[in-house]
Amino acid sequence: YAYSLLRQSDGKLVAAGSALVKYDDSSRVESFALLRLNEDGSKDESFGIGGVVTTTLDTRQGHKIYKVIQQLDGKLVVAGSLPTRGFAVARYNVDGSLDMGFGDFGAKITQMSPGSAFGYKDEALSMLSLPDGRLVVGGLAGSTMALAVYTPDGALDLTVNGTGQIQGIAWGRSYSEVDAMIQQPDGRLLLAGVSSDGGKYGNMDFTLARLFIGDSDGDGMMDTMDPFPLDTDNNGVNNVDEPVP
Repeated sequence: YAYSLLRQSDGKLVAAGSALVKYDDSSRVESFALLRLNEDGSKDESFGIGGVVTTTLDTRQGHKIYKVIQQLDGKLVVAGSLPTRGFAVARYNVDGSLDMGFGDFGAKITQMSPGSAFGYKDEALSMLSLPDGRLVVGGLAGSTMALAVYTPDGALDLTVNGTGQIQGIAWGRSYSEVDAMIQQPDGRLLLAGVSSDGGKYGNMDFTLARLFIGDSDGDGMMDTMDPFPLDTDNNGVNNVDEPVP
């Protein structure tokens, strides 16, 4: 299954999703899967094996990539879900090998919810790269909208909520998820998804939410977009640079 499609800066196409890599009477294993094509539609032989890369982070079925993006350095970052009920993020070098400098040997798994909520699992459904290189991953934790924020090297950004996670975006509804994200010029994040009062299989409504991530001085501008992120009195000078009274 292919769930996400990317056109690289060089014109090549990357399709990302899941692939069945093992199936027998005793087990079934799905892996993350990436396919890269040249502009003419032929497989890019310089990527993985014959243009294909598969990555197994857990020995059970359920691996799915829902979003793939390309960084300025050409590396690919993917976000998806695992059967272990966790957000999964991985980064690949331009040749398709895992970037061992990212997360834990190329990937980072984050358990968002402690257990099953109404039988749901954690799923990372969307991803956004911020100007400072951090990654925001959005999706579903149990039964509610959730975000995880990662540093450029794949660690949870503990400056966000003390945990790197934002959960419980539900407005009293029994189910909600983040399916797409954009960043506004002032740094705020606009989330789009669905929510329902009747659980995952109830009638779904379009749902939008807008969030700040890292507004240290409370001036309404996210730190990464704020020329004076520590200017709590909003006089155009960071607190640490203020003259001693």
